[in-house]
Amino acid sequence: MNLFYILNDEQTNSVFTNVLTIFLILLILVIVIHQVSDMAEFIWVTYITPKPFYRHLYFKKHKLTKDQLYILKTEFSFYQSLNPKQKIYFEHRVANFIRQHYFKGRSGVYISNQQKVLIASTAIMLTFGYRNYMIKSLERFIIYPDVFKSKINKAYHKGEFNPAYKAIVFSWKDFLEGL
Repeated sequence: MNLFYILNDEQTNSVFTNVLTIFLILLILVIVIHQVSDMAEFIWVTYITPKPFYRHLYFKKHKLTKDQLYILKTEFSFYQSLNPKQKIYFEHRVANFIRQHYFKGRSGVYISNQQKVLIASTAIMLTFGYRNYMIKSLERFIIYPDVFKSKINKAYHKGEFNPAYKAIVFSWKDFLEGL
């Protein structure tokens, strides 16, 4: 038998009001705690030390595939120098970066796991010390096999950034050489 059929309308309203009140109190408490922690961290970072309270707080860690993890372990020296805990955070960030960005090959380039992992790892390496590690001005990577003729200024480039499209365009050959 349903609980609301047993209770009369006044009791039902009372139960609903009590549940709603508890929910609102909890919501306000969470907001206040968040604001206080932000203020405390601001004071901590401004006056005591430039390090934030935390850099890595993930409720669900994203995983790389076995192939992607193998590429990371064998071809990216920065990853090899991290301690085991940092490697877990780095793997999560690389997997998340790959999931949230678009990779496109041009002039016959087929996008492989190696390209995705090395590009994402390079970007994550640059922001690894920060809490907010995603680069908001980037959404896509366009990869050519070698130097390419820019559509913007008709000159040959090894790489360029297009802020209007939030895109980095570059030569894979030169990326590997720089890596």
